[in-house]
Amino acid sequence: DMPPGEARVPQDQIATLKRWIAAGAKTARPEPATIEPGLGITPEERAYWAFQPVKRPEVSEEFKNRPGVRTPIDALLLKAMPEGLSFSPDAEKLTLIKRASFDLTGLPPGPEQIRR
Repeated sequence: DMPPGEARVPQDQIATLKRWIAAGAKTARPEPATIEPGLGITPEERAYWAFQPVKRPEVSEEFKNRPGVRTPIDALLLKAMPEGLSFSPDAEKLTLIKRASFDLTGLPPGPEQIRR
């Protein structure tokens, strides 16, 4: 049944809808003769970041070989950091295990997980 749990649409209303569709489904507002391509997205909306093509950012050689830079993302972060700041030291193995366990399960790791 549609809609669920409610009375069915009466046959006379269904017949009215069928006649309206057969007559071209005209509405009270003026309808365009054609629809332009682009789903009606304006140039201003198209400039929004989500509509931009994905492109790999350039990583300057200046930041690629600095201490703590292991990936291109590290280099981009270092470049964006204010002067005088640097990366935190690497976390210990136990700390990484605890973080992963809490992130994935919401629980601390058990002794067996720590031993592995």
